[in-house]
Amino acid sequence: MAADIARLSRFVSDCVSCIEMSGLHIGFGTNFHEFRRLASRQPLRGQVAPVFDPGGGHVKSGNAFWVAVWDRAGELVATEALILVDIGEQTLEQHLSRDLDWCRPPGERVDCARSVVALTSAASLAGKLCYNGEMWIKGGPYGYRGGPLIGLVPLAAMALALSQWDPDHVWALVERGSAVKGLVARAGFVHLEQGSVDWHDRRKSAVFAEWVAWLSAADAGHLVALGPERLCAILGGLDPAVPARTASKLSA
Repeated sequence: MAADIARLSRFVSDCVSCIEMSGLHIGFGTNFHEFRRLASRQPLRGQVAPVFDPGGGHVKSGNAFWVAVWDRAGELVATEALILVDIGEQTLEQHLSRDLDWCRPPGERVDCARSVVALTSAASLAGKLCYNGEMWIKGGPYGYRGGPLIGLVPLAAMALALSQWDPDHVWALVERGSAVKGLVARAGFVHLEQGSVDWHDRRKSAVFAEWVAWLSAADAGHLVALGPERLCAILGGLDPAVPARTASKLSA
């Protein structure tokens, strides 16, 4: 296990080096009051989801952390957050069917009681599950979407979660628009299930879907073994040494 932790720590360090080579700064933290303040100061970013809101009762000492990236001017340009939830012998589908509210989108947009969970391979996930959320990267002509950050930030976060918690699986809920663009694969997720959660939209009396993306500890171990530079080439076709702002203009 010590060798695995050393390998994971080296992977995180390599990801950090790749990010900072392009003139950005990355930080990690466990104070979610601070994370909420950081997020609120970036008008291009949405609200923090209830599961990561420090007042929601889900974040406890030692079970969650956040990642943030700033540019040279100190502007927040990327975020990520992970939380460990041990669901024991019950399955993910059972867990979500009983308590979907904890992973709902921010605000009062959705009616959880009228929303529907329909999983396939992810339905049987059990044990220690790490939920990955708050995935945001600044877009636009001066943004970083399409560059190496889309892979380096979540991969560094996953490796850190593996070293700290040794989870059985890492999973996320992803908006359909992001899923169909291939961003999930570039973030390191191996499995993707279409139409996993149909949220009932109170405002429009309609349904919008989010898909479940996930990977096992073995999947994550394989990605870590490849290393961040090779992963950037495989997942994004980008050199992590290329400044992210330039890379975002070159990639699709």
